[in-house]
Amino acid sequence: MTSAAARPLAFDVLLVDGSSRVARDLADALRVLQRLRFAGVRVIYISQNIDSKSAQAETLVAVHGLVDGLYLREMAQKIRRGLRGQHTRGFATGGRTYGYRSVAVPDPTRKDAPLGYRLEIEPAEADTVRQIYAWFADGLSAPGIIDKLTAAGIPGPSGRPWRIGAVRHLLANQRYLGRQIWGQRRFERQPGTRKKVPRQVPASEWSIAERPDLRIVSDEL
Repeated sequence: MTSAAARPLAFDVLLVDGSSRVARDLADALRVLQRLRFAGVRVIYISQNIDSKSAQAETLVAVHGLVDGLYLREMAQKIRRGLRGQHTRGFATGGRTYGYRSVAVPDPTRKDAPLGYRLEIEPAEADTVRQIYAWFADGLSAPGIIDKLTAAGIPGPSGRPWRIGAVRHLLANQRYLGRQIWGQRRFERQPGTRKKVPRQVPASEWSIAERPDLRIVSDEL
């Protein structure tokens, strides 16, 4: 859009494969078309045979925008169902958690991809997790814990320096009690942008699996 607003115009025709390549919901698709046309740029959607010079262009983009939005919502639901199913079967469904490692589970029906990934305790990191909980139980603050970890030469998650947020997240993670939880947050795209905003999901909708094999911290601690 910045190039389209420049004067003189850097281009006067924009070729795109389809409306979903320009925007992922109806409002954005129409807004982009209107702004480009106002700037003097002709837009041609090749696969849908839509030309912004046509009087029906906005109507056709609106129809395809509805279809694109429905497709994306259905795809998101399928992905969530798939992840919930993986979680129910005991597979990892998110990013790496300090204290654990992911181990591929072979798929007997194919060789090019694993059936999924299961978590196992990483002994050295698990010792650090227990030490952090012990320090906190003794009254040490997050910055104080970071000072001790740094002095001991213990790297943070993924080898990065320890941060206050990482320590607080670690202290609140129920996985260390042997509870694998999925679905605590979902992400929604902020209208008019590509930014995704996290939303908390009610606890009643979480999928919780008891995994005593993943316990690192005792109930007492």
